[in-house]
Amino acid sequence: MDIQFDSDFAQRVLDAVRSLGRGKKLRSDTLKTRLCHKTGLLPIEVDEGIRELHRHGLLMFQANARGQPISGYVEFVPKEKVISDEETCWSDALKMQGFNEVMVALLMPLASRLTGMTTGDVQILAKCLATLKGSDKFHELSDVGPNVSARMVMGSAKVISRIPPKAMALLGLHSHLHSPSPRYLLHAGPAANVESTSTLLIENPQAFENAVASGLADRMSLVCTFGFALSYVGQVWPGSLEDKQQGELHVLQRCGSKRSIAELFGAPQVYFWGDLDIGALKIFLACRSAIPTLQLSAIYKAMEGHLLDPMQSHPYAEIYDKEGQARMFAFLDQTIEVEPAVHALFKQCARRGVDQEIVSVADIALLGGMRY
Repeated sequence: MDIQFDSDFAQRVLDAVRSLGRGKKLRSDTLKTRLCHKTGLLPIEVDEGIRELHRHGLLMFQANARGQPISGYVEFVPKEKVISDEETCWSDALKMQGFNEVMVALLMPLASRLTGMTTGDVQILAKCLATLKGSDKFHELSDVGPNVSARMVMGSAKVISRIPPKAMALLGLHSHLHSPSPRYLLHAGPAANVESTSTLLIENPQAFENAVASGLADRMSLVCTFGFALSYVGQVWPGSLEDKQQGELHVLQRCGSKRSIAELFGAPQVYFWGDLDIGALKIFLACRSAIPTLQLSAIYKAMEGHLLDPMQSHPYAEIYDKEGQARMFAFLDQTIEVEPAVHALFKQCARRGVDQEIVSVADIALLGGMRY
């Protein structure tokens, strides 16, 4: 059975230890350095992970008072995986429907969601998934994931979104069916008689509303996604944002004259403004892969000073909904797709971030129409 660790550090250290070799004895004098390199964790964080793995019996060594290896070797002792009743039942049901070993393995993650289902219901679910393969019925439905799922998989709109991507591909299901809901884009911009030559992509809806309040929409277009990441733009643009095969993008007009998606994303100047953290850099790169002219907005100049103030910046902790970003910092150092100024800006976000809602309406109005 999976072990519930007290900290995220233990799981990351365990994954790194596994990669170093099952059943091997590892030299204690070099282990911490190797684990820091593999995980991107700080030494103190690796220490915490080692202590917890030792408590669970996954690492064997002679420990000092701090729970760390004294000298010699550390031995990794993997726990034998226990196959749950749900996994056995699910595997049997899939095999009854003719799924091969590869598909059974790909679909096994669904087993953890089957608690409370009878054997009969599990078998029906497997049968429903089998009917999805090569189905020619999709053109008769509204070709979106929730509709297809509800009408073909036991009346549930959510099942298809749970199927792993590789399994989706082998079932012949298009990836856009993974979308759990319609995709919306918020737009605010000038009146019809005012030319808009600039577009500002904004990561979060409240920051979008702050930009509208600043009056920025009187002279340029503002775009915010609602219900999905801005990086979706990078997955489907250009030429397919209104393609049914990609999942239609619905534009919601906040104020001003409605403009086409081609006008918004094809404007002479397109800027990006999001949080000041590593996650925003990844979104920016995803968007720029689709819009090569994309630049950071000068609004970031009003944000970077806050990183130096612990009262106005935050670590990548769960309470800030950013616990996964600390491990992404290695990604930044490997990134060569941005100019030095952009790299230097996000280099400051190694340990702390600042959300875009911190920027005043006055600064948005002043800087929103310029590049960083």
